[in-house]
Amino acid sequence: VVGVEVAKSFNAAAAANFERCRTKLRCTEWELLTSDASLLIPPADATIFFFYNPFGPVVLRKVLENIHQTLVERPRPVTLVFRHPGQLQGILEEAVWLRKRAAHAIGEYEYWILDNAS
Repeated sequence: VVGVEVAKSFNAAAAANFERCRTKLRCTEWELLTSDASLLIPPADATIFFFYNPFGPVVLRKVLENIHQTLVERPRPVTLVFRHPGQLQGILEEAVWLRKRAAHAIGEYEYWILDNAS
């Protein structure tokens, strides 16, 4: 698991959450990066991307472009999960390599699950 936050305070909170839940997690290896997500190229073997409270349109477009570029270089199935996706609908629809597989409401939160149409 690789987490990316632009603010150090958000990463500190994420680290505390991981530590608190460590015994309940299947994945015990994680890394938290403090960075502008639009500048990062995802690992070529990454297959699941979770966006808890996604970025604004400019950053999200670049992040999706970066993910897509890794798929061009190394084709593979990927899944993207978005919490609070409604405000991003137009941007997600621009990414023609993605298809919306499901939408779920869990309590007051909405989630979309997308994958690369292959």
